[in-house]
Amino acid sequence: MQKLTRKTLHELRDCLVPEIKIRKPEEKEAYIIVGMGERGIQKGAKEIFKIISEKINGMGKRGDIAVIQAELEGLGEAKPVVEVILKGEEPVKYGYVTAEIANEIIDSHVVNKKILSKYVFDISKKAEAEV
Repeated sequence: MQKLTRKTLHELRDCLVPEIKIRKPEEKEAYIIVGMGERGIQKGAKEIFKIISEKINGMGKRGDIAVIQAELEGLGEAKPVVEVILKGEEPVKYGYVTAEIANEIIDSHVVNKKILSKYVFDISKKAEAEV
């Protein structure tokens, strides 16, 4: 086995930092939750999850933005639903999300921090006052 040098250790650390960052939830800039309940899946939530995940990965933000599958309760027929939680901001839920809307959510809300009010299904009172 090869002897590890200081340089080799530093190179190894530099390669692994992004993977370690992925596992630390407190360091995330944003959480994107795709509603994957039974109705959400029937309405195309798996495809929306895939689109969002691929876009985040393509932006090189995999360690900074978490894309999560969860069952989002009490949202009626507005499936598929995507919830965006930006660091320090109130959660915003978007309903009836299509592939096009999912891309808009990433570009406008997640990247530029501008809520897309025309697609908002549910928003907290605090965030509502700001819109």
